[in-house]
Order: sequence, then C-alpha cells, then structure tokens
Amino acid sequence: MKLFILSTLLLLTNLSNHVYAACTYTAKQNGDWYDPNTWMKSGCNETASSIPTHNAVVIIPISKTVTINSNSNIPLTNTYIYINGN
Repeated sequence: MKLFILSTLLLLTNLSNHVYAACTYTAKQNGDWYDPNTWMKSGCNETASSIPTHNAVVIIPISKTVTINSNSNIPLTNTYIYINGN
C-alpha cells in the first residue's frame, strides 16, 4: 500500500510539472510591470496571465527598463528574474 501511495504521489508530481510549466515573460519595451504591453510571453498557454506572476521566468533585456511602484506587492513564488537592463 505504501508503494502504491508513493508511486501515485510521484506520478502526480510529474504531471503537475507539465501542467504548470513556467511562462517566460520578456520585456519587449520600457514600461510598468503591471502593463501587459510591456511583456511578451512565451512557453505557456493563451490563458496565462498577461503579466509575470507565480512560476514564471522574467527577462529584462539590455536597454529595457521596467518600473515597479514601491507600494506594489507582486506575487512571485517560484519565479526567476534575469535583469540585464534596468
């Protein structure tokens, strides 16, 4: 029974990694974090958020500036941010 439960948990964990694949958000222009026009998303489905949130990869290229209001609370659990710009 323990082996069955362990196998089931491992299978569900593996499936969840595919269902919740990380989106990559790249700043395509200078702008505000909360402005969807700032971001180009890739590697995820169309229903994914238009701005970076949980389980994402965020890339700010050289020569791009993304601003964040100092009073903002951005949920970024399991998110990787690569800043080459500002």
